[in-house]
Amino acid sequence: MQRTFIRLLFLFVFLTAGKFLVAQTNAVAGFAKQAYIKQYPVSVNEQLTTVLIFPTPISADGVDLGSTDIIASAIDGVSNILKIKASQPNTSPTNLTVITTDGKVYSFWVSYAVNADSHPIDLRTQQQQEKILASFADRQLTDKQIAELARHIATRKAFLNAAKARSFRIVARLKGIYISSDVLFFKISLSNKTNIDYETDFMRCYIRNKKRSKRTANHEQELKPVYALYTHGQITSGKTEQQVIIALPKFTIADQKNFVIQIFEKSGDRHLSLKVDGNDIIKAESVTPVTN
Repeated sequence: MQRTFIRLLFLFVFLTAGKFLVAQTNAVAGFAKQAYIKQYPVSVNEQLTTVLIFPTPISADGVDLGSTDIIASAIDGVSNILKIKASQPNTSPTNLTVITTDGKVYSFWVSYAVNADSHPIDLRTQQQQEKILASFADRQLTDKQIAELARHIATRKAFLNAAKARSFRIVARLKGIYISSDVLFFKISLSNKTNIDYETDFMRCYIRNKKRSKRTANHEQELKPVYALYTHGQITSGKTEQQVIIALPKFTIADQKNFVIQIFEKSGDRHLSLKVDGNDIIKAESVTPVTN
């Protein structure tokens, strides 16, 4: 009888504990996906130093290491930079949490890698890109519509001739700005007045202040084009001209800022920097997509 009672008591305790564990599991599983802070993967090793650059200063005692497998240290006199590396070879993955003075929490998943990334990581730039991608995630135009509009804009008559950039007889001129739904299109004529072909390596677009102080950091907001069209490919042959259409998520800028389009030559130094004023952007003409 006593043995039966003990068995029943054990079963009761087991079932009660099981219900408690299930309840705890359900509570954890009940967190909304949006409640989780984004965790960035970072690779480290004991030979290289990974540098994290934060938009604002790191709080006092604002660095928490998941384990002693990683080492973190600040730089004297610089409050927004953290250096991290592995304490020994082949360390186990762990987490790193950093809290900045503006109350933001940054989470990192740190793992060991023989070929760890040694490039400094700018969290401000990362956040800017995430914001751009998030704002454009639900865009109204499809990729096909954007491509069709770019080809159509390439054939339209120019109505702007304000912004111009020149480098060793390579000339870029802003010929028009167009808007369709949530996309801005910049039409640029690229002229090669030499006998040496001009091959575009890459383009860079960003917003920056017109006046830049030497005493303060000048933060540039880089914008990633969602589409680029070269009417004759990325080589502008000698003594020719072609149209370049760049599509970006729509934006406007204040009077004290410029939108800058940089074009870099491959295997050369004939780089161009085209500065667009905010007053030109608001002159954008409307265009309508022709395909679904």
